Order: sequence, then structure tokens, then C-alpha cells
Amino acid sequence: MLPKIKMRVLLFLFQCSTLLVYSQKSNVDEARARFPDASAIYLYKSQEFKIIVEDGILKGVCKVREQILINKESGINYQTRYVSSNSFVEATDIIAFTLVPDNKKYVKKIVEKISQKDDPDRSSFYDDVKSYSVVFPSVQVGAILDLEYTFKYKEPRFIGSYYWTDYIPVVQNELKISTQNDIHINYLFFNKEVVDVEFTKEAKKNETIYKWETKNVKPIIQYSDAPNIRYYEPHMIFYITDFENNKQRNQLLGTPKNLYSWYSELQKNVNKTEDKRLKKITDSLIYGLTDEFEKVKKIFYWVQDNISYIAIEDGLGGFIARDAGLVCSKKFGDCKDMASTIHEMLRIAGIKSYLTWIGSRDIPYTYTDAPTPGTDNHMITSYLDKQGKWNFLDGTGKNAPIELHTSFIQGKQALIGISPDSFLIVTVPVKDTSVSQTIDSVTIDIKDNLVTGKGKATLTGYDMLDYLYHTQNLSKEELQDHIKGYFSKGSNKVVFFDVVTEPSERAPLKISYNFSLPNYVRRNQNEIYINLNMNSTLSLEKIIETRTTPINFKHRTIKKLVTVLNIPEDYKIEYIPKSVRFGNEIVGFQSTYEVKNNKIILVTDFYINTLLLYAKDFEKYNKVLTEQVKANSQVVSLIKK
Repeated sequence: MLPKIKMRVLLFLFQCSTLLVYSQKSNVDEARARFPDASAIYLYKSQEFKIIVEDGILKGVCKVREQILINKESGINYQTRYVSSNSFVEATDIIAFTLVPDNKKYVKKIVEKISQKDDPDRSSFYDDVKSYSVVFPSVQVGAILDLEYTFKYKEPRFIGSYYWTDYIPVVQNELKISTQNDIHINYLFFNKEVVDVEFTKEAKKNETIYKWETKNVKPIIQYSDAPNIRYYEPHMIFYITDFENNKQRNQLLGTPKNLYSWYSELQKNVNKTEDKRLKKITDSLIYGLTDEFEKVKKIFYWVQDNISYIAIEDGLGGFIARDAGLVCSKKFGDCKDMASTIHEMLRIAGIKSYLTWIGSRDIPYTYTDAPTPGTDNHMITSYLDKQGKWNFLDGTGKNAPIELHTSFIQGKQALIGISPDSFLIVTVPVKDTSVSQTIDSVTIDIKDNLVTGKGKATLTGYDMLDYLYHTQNLSKEELQDHIKGYFSKGSNKVVFFDVVTEPSERAPLKISYNFSLPNYVRRNQNEIYINLNMNSTLSLEKIIETRTTPINFKHRTIKKLVTVLNIPEDYKIEYIPKSVRFGNEIVGFQSTYEVKNNKIILVTDFYINTLLLYAKDFEKYNKVLTEQVKANSQVVSLIKK
């Protein structure tokens, strides 16, 4: 009976201490006065890590505490909270209750039932995430939601990260890490300038305690075109570098070599036995070819075309590639499985290639600065051609030619496994603007108030791939809407018809179409006015003055519209706008008019020459926009002969 009595005493003390805190209603009033417009407010948010060696095993435990004040009706959406658990991080000891305001006191309503269910990522065929659903009772404006739980880390390499901001304000935010003195950690603070953080470090006899604390932090401002919050929100990552066990020093993380050693060890038993079926496929693909690069292309394209991407996250299965023979027989796999298959088929073909770990552009870290599993989330195969150029073969990049690595790894460091104990770190190049272009050429005629036209568009590089990805599963009606948005002409009254997309096999995509546009021409007695800048998608968008969050672009690109106006027989030119060009190293445009063979030709384009636009360059960007708006508002004037 003693353990049960002890547990009841602890719960009683915990409940009393909680009620004592909230008997001081002034703290709540102060928070509401400081953040009056917030739907909800974190009164308190904390994580307390304890890292120890016990029975020769390195262990990590984290106690999490959250207290959310419902400030407005819209904040009642926080009534349901979720706690996730998986093979590496187990969630336990969940305690939750609502403090319901009742005059000058709070009435405590305990969450009596916590539901558990599988909670797979929607992009995954299978993952091992379990989700605990915590539904707070009696939630109303002024109520406080109190949630506490514990994380147990089964793989210490996944400790950990912490964010100092959230989508609602945070009054008090604490991170505490306690380690035995023979366990060493490293921590990195990103975007620290955004918040004031108080840091203390206390060395005791048997442990070292690190503590960070912030107060009254404003919420995140969300933008749909922003990069991942890790690029601009203040946060930390921390990891165990080494620890002592039985008087032996054990390296865990801290250098790229430490990380690669673990990755290499995980893959050591992959593709140990050659699969006969896979060998037969490989031999048939390269039969008669003598050029090595052509063999690589054949194998790479076969995997792209024949293996479907399905994410599978199941414990270490999320880190260990599956045998190529199994992937080939099932015809599906995740990025690791595709990398394993390409790598094995190239080996069968007698061609050297290398398994490679890499992070997508959602992750701002490098292996040099942060050599942890949190720095990557993707796996590919790398091939060094005879000219000494690295080719990054990503089987998930459907329809992409071998020269065009997937856009989301541009500029990222690749960890290339050369042998079980050696590796290289190579930065993936960012493709130039000339690689990805949309060139839209139209010839138009004016009859009364109707503009009719014929168009031909050519899409290259990432522009081509984006178009294919977005349209591959659209119905006819949905495709019509997509074309109307992509090749925008004049106004939403435009109608496209006779749209033909030429089959494209990893080559520039060609699309032809006809369109009609009513009520676009303006008339005044004997004059006609028409704006030849007909595609609104070729216009930049102004950045608001209060914004500090960066803007993310998928890739560098050039967008061009060539408009040829056939001058009506009984009209002549009265006015043509001047040509103009304006830009800088980040963004720019030009608008050029020419008269030729009774036609007015306008060539207008703009370029984006960066992947991330930071606040320091917003003024440069907006200056270009201002000039572009002026140029795009210019009209051609025709007068009757």
C-alpha cells in the first residue's frame, strides 16, 4: 500500500501548489493586460531534461509543463491538446486539468480520460507515431489549461531542441538541462537576437545544471511564403557529445565524423546479397551501352519511373535503407530505399556511387555547425562523373533530368559516405536563373471589344517540374482553372480553349492554347487603349513595411511574356511606352517595346536570383516593385487612320 499512499500524497501536494499559484489572480490579469488581443496565452511553458548514465546505459528524461490561459472565445480551440510518442521518444505520466474561474477562485476539473491512437504523418504510408489526445473539460474564457507529461528518450542522439516562441504569447518560458558531471553536452542558439534570454550554469558536486529563461515573448507572425520557422525564430538545439561509462570515454555526437560513424553502422548490413532479379533488370538496362554516364542515366531514370515514393517511418526503419531487391519487388519505398536501389544497381553495373545523407531546405543547419540527426531528413545517391562533377541522384524527383537535382536540396551540405570510415561533405550547387524559365508568347488581335489570342509557352527546369507536379492529377475543370491562373491574361473573364500539352520526357515542357478576352480594350471615340502587360503573375508583390520574416523562393527563375499585337487595318500607332529596365543582384525586370511589320511587340520579364530574401534586402526588392508597377501600368494607344 505504501507506493499508492506516497503517490496520492504527491498528487495532493502538486494540486495544492497549483491552486496556490492561481489564487494570485493578479498574474493572470497582468498577462491579459499585456496581450489583450491574443486568443490564448502561455502563462508558463517549460521543459526539464535530466541526462544520466544508469546501469551502463545513457538515458534522457524530459518533464514538460504547459499552462495556457484562454483569453478569448477563439482560444477555446486549444481545448484539445496532443502529446506524441514514437519508438525513440516515449510519452508517459500525462496529467491534465482545467482551472475554471469561479468568482475569486478556480475550480479544478481533472481530465479523466486520455485517448491514444496511431497518428501517422499524412505524407507517410506508415509511421510509428502514437498520439495521446487530451480534451480539457469546462473550457471557457478565463480558464487555465494545465498539462504535464514526461518524455523518455530511448535513443539519446535525439535529444533535443527547444523553441522560445509560439503561435500565442509566452509569459514565462524555461529550459533546464541537468547532466551528470561525466556527461558533456553542446548547445547552439539560433536567432538569439530576437529575444532576451537569461542564462545560468551551476556546477554541483555530481551534476551540472544549465538553465535558460525568457519572459513576455510575443507570438510568431505567420506568412505563407516564409521559410521554415527555424530560419527566423529563436530556438536552440543541444546534443550529447560524450560520456563516461566504466571509466571509458564514449563519443556520441559533436563532429561530422561521430554522426557519420553512426549512420554508416546502421547501413552496414544493407544489400549484402545480390538480388538475381535486380541484376537481370540492370544488365538489360545497360546492354550495349559503353558510356558510363549513359548507364547511370538509364539506371537512375528506371528507379524514378518504376519505384513509387511512399514514406515509411518505423523506428530505425526510418534510418536504415531496405535491400534493393525487396524495393524492386514491391515497387515502392521511401527516399532511403530509392537511394539503396540506385546505389546497388550502379554497383551491379560496375559503377562507383555513394550513399548520401542530406537535409532539405526546411532545415537551416549544416553538418559543420550542427552534426546531429536533426540536420538531415533525406537520403540520396551521389555519383562523381569523369569530369569530376558530383551528380546528386534523388529517386523521389520524378520527371527530373539527371542534371537537375531536386530543388529542395539546393545549397545544402551533402554527407557523402565514401567508405565505412570515411566521408566527404559537399555543398549542392544552387541552379542559376537561366535553368528555370517560363516563356509565354502570345499573338493577339482586337475585334470590337474582344481580344483573341494564340499562345505558346515553354517551361524549363524547376518551372517545368512544378507545373507537372501540380497538374498531374487534375480533372479537366481543375486544369482549366490552373491554366487560367498560371497563364493569366488581362482579367478573370478570360477563357482558354484548345489547350495542348506536348508530351515531355525530361525535356522542356511545351504548351499551346487559344484564348478570348472580352471587355479588355478601352475606347474613346477614334482611339483604342490596350495594356500589353497581360499576365498578372509576372508582377512582384509588395512586402509590407512591418514584416521582418524572410521570404522563401522554391528556386531561382526567369518569367517572360512576349506579346505581339496585330495592329488593326484601319488604325495606326499614336503612343508606345518607353522601354525600361530596373534591377539588382536579387531581383529585376525589363519591359521592351518594338514595332515591326505592322505589329507592336512587347517583351517583359522579371527574374528572382535568390532562394531566401531577408529583411535587410526588402527595400531593394520594393524599389524594383515600384518601378515595375509603373512600367506595367503603361498602355499602348492606337488611333484611326
